Amino acid sequence: MTDPLEKLITKTFLPIPETPYKEWPEDLRREARLAPEDSDLVLEVFNLGENGTLVLRNGICGHPGCLGARPVRDSQQHARQHMTATMQRELERLQCPICDKTYIYMQSLKNHINANHTDEHEYLCLLPHCSVVSKNQVQALLHGFEHTLAATSASPTTIKPEEEGTVAAQSVSDKTPGATSLPVSSRSMSHAPNLPSTLAISGAAA
Repeated sequence: MTDPLEKLITKTFLPIPETPYKEWPEDLRREARLAPEDSDLVLEVFNLGENGTLVLRNGICGHPGCLGARPVRDSQQHARQHMTATMQRELERLQCPICDKTYIYMQSLKNHINANHTDEHEYLCLLPHCSVVSKNQVQALLHGFEHTLAATSASPTTIKPEEEGTVAAQSVSDKTPGATSLPVSSRSMSHAPNLPSTLAISGAAA
């Protein structure tokens, strides 16, 4: 059975380093040297290993077999398309939905989440007509994901900005036993899906 947490995890990629000028093939260095000063020629060069050298001239791909005649929107993404599957996997990372950390393996990411994002605070959903209390940040994310799915299914274009992903992360001080609520102290969950706001309240999960 698929872990529900996995639907919150997104893939990201390490940036592909551009090949330094001194490592360019001689014909490319000559092309750059002989280009008129007013030509505005921009060369992006990537070493794709066994797939050879990728050259983008003013954003236009010159790789054999690529028929692109217009500048690419994202040179990094385009370069990955010309890589072998092995090279792509070496660059692939899994993004934590709560913080900025990335991991190569799913189990390593899950271990990180369990160690760092399963605090014993409760998180109250602040969306109107919803009183669900989640026992930790992970549960709050999963609950918020369900709201997002429901809102998208009902009306894909009407998710309100105030419903987008923020989660309160303020801890309850030991000096305030019995406190039941806290002012919202939100931080952006920029890597998570659109999630409703939540409020951290005192006490461990029931």
